[in-house]
Amino acid sequence: MEEPQPSQDPSLEPSLISEELRNQLLILIADRMNTGQVMIAEAHFLKAMVEGYQALSGNFPSQEIKKQLGKIIAEVNKENPETFVIPGIENWITQSVAGIVQKKKWGITELQEQGQGLIRDFVRQDKVRNLIAQLGLTANQLNIRNSMRAITNRVAGKQDPEQKRSAARLAQVMATLKSQESQTAGPAALNRLLAGPASEPDEQEVASRTQEQKKVQARLRQGQMEHLIQNLDTYVKEGKIEAEDAERLRNLKKVEDGVKKGKMTAENGSKIRNSILSGTARDRLERKVRDEVDYVVVYRQMFEALQRIDPKYDDGLRFLIGHKEVVNVETREEVDWKETTEALIENLEALNQLIGMMDRQDAEVRMIAARLPPYSHVVRRGQDRVENLVIEESFVEDLRQKQGEEITAMLNDPDKKVRALLAAAMLSLNALINRLIKSTPFRKEIRILKINLIVEEFFRSTENVEEAREKAQEFLRSRLHSLFPDLNPEETQELQQRGAELIEAVEQKVLAERKAAGGGEKTVVSTEGSDDGLSEKEVEQGVQLGRVAMRTPAGVRLRPYKIMPDQEEPGKFILARRDPESGETVPVLRGGRKRQVTRNREGVWELD
Repeated sequence: MEEPQPSQDPSLEPSLISEELRNQLLILIADRMNTGQVMIAEAHFLKAMVEGYQALSGNFPSQEIKKQLGKIIAEVNKENPETFVIPGIENWITQSVAGIVQKKKWGITELQEQGQGLIRDFVRQDKVRNLIAQLGLTANQLNIRNSMRAITNRVAGKQDPEQKRSAARLAQVMATLKSQESQTAGPAALNRLLAGPASEPDEQEVASRTQEQKKVQARLRQGQMEHLIQNLDTYVKEGKIEAEDAERLRNLKKVEDGVKKGKMTAENGSKIRNSILSGTARDRLERKVRDEVDYVVVYRQMFEALQRIDPKYDDGLRFLIGHKEVVNVETREEVDWKETTEALIENLEALNQLIGMMDRQDAEVRMIAARLPPYSHVVRRGQDRVENLVIEESFVEDLRQKQGEEITAMLNDPDKKVRALLAAAMLSLNALINRLIKSTPFRKEIRILKINLIVEEFFRSTENVEEAREKAQEFLRSRLHSLFPDLNPEETQELQQRGAELIEAVEQKVLAERKAAGGGEKTVVSTEGSDDGLSEKEVEQGVQLGRVAMRTPAGVRLRPYKIMPDQEEPGKFILARRDPESGETVPVLRGGRKRQVTRNREGVWELD
């Protein structure tokens, strides 16, 4: 693929996006196409432009720059669809047909003999033709030889030189992007984490959303009614409508068309309609038709609403789906949370996305949480859990790639299983998002992980460990309710206790990281000689600051202590203090015996 060199749009402000940066961004889009990425929807292209801008400029784009990025790629796609849009469709075809080839277990021979026919058959499908038409293109503009070559290379395990170069450039850019994200300025990351959940929609928002969805529903219902009338024989064959009723509907449609075209008056039309169907028979048929039509309408409406969830949350959605059994548990004791939390700690991007959805930072997730239309049409109030979740991670790709007409076709499919699976996937995703938002064991774990991230930010934003500890402790005392407004006293106590343990664990982790990095002096948290901090000599001796769980009349409390290796028993640790006379660090004795401690899984020290 040739690297695009579109002309600079004079309407853009050079101070925001220079011509050089613009061309570099478009080259990165071309690299994505060359490596086989599927990008069709506007959201796909905008996300790629934003990521490219962030990697190349080192800054996250402002809303104004985001608008310009969207405008740039929209104009290129409109004026030159062959540059990105058509390759994006071809990549989708390649990926889809390659999956079919893999299932068939074809080798090079079978592929060369039957491959082009398989690709042509795929392109002839209604869902592909509908997608192409919606984008204002024709099938003749596609080059199936590109897909054939790409599939052949994939089966043969080859990669052409241009694809290798594109993959290398993309890998470098994505590595830069990942590095930038991990080095996000402390205050900005901390402020984002400290932001509480978004507010519930107010009366005006509720009214606006309800009115908007009424219009959507009316538009979809009209289209589905037309589909039903045009496919009455199919509905009769499937047993959804009686043959006699189908004939009545055809006649009613003729009368309606006659009134619209002025061939008869409205009064005459009404009389004829009553002669065709009246009384209880009309009511019965209207109910049956309404049921058939509304099933398709409400689920297509729900699908289109779910598509509004920002694609930047897709990894979080995949995590919810991939761990649906854990997300759906009713009591915390049902599962071992260690595997789940470790998976999230290793995938901080997904964790941050889950936190964002939990806090209703996404506009559509906010509508889901409030059970506003269209969700209120299919989910009863209080029904936040689905016992049998039927959904796979691939549904996230369906949300980003499938178009409205394709969804309508699936919801009208003669095979009940196809219709049921699609509806079940929508209901399951809605339920999983609600399990993240409502009071559930999974939400509690996400809240604890959020507290962990906040505590880490406190410690990483300063070299002074004591200062970081004080800020973290103050946060637990005074900020939990602003972060989680719905906490009850029992939950508050539990999160404060877990938070205190996290402070200890994070402190030890940060100190260990600094020591491992050769930053011994960084562990000095107060003036040398102070019993509250570590002197350079103590650091060299392996002394560390720790919080020790102590039982008191008021319950278990974490107390600050120095902890040193036991010289007499290698591998053991004991409580220590600085002797005020000699200045040496000595064991804490009780009844003449040293007090040994062991660190538990949570990083908290406990007395042996």
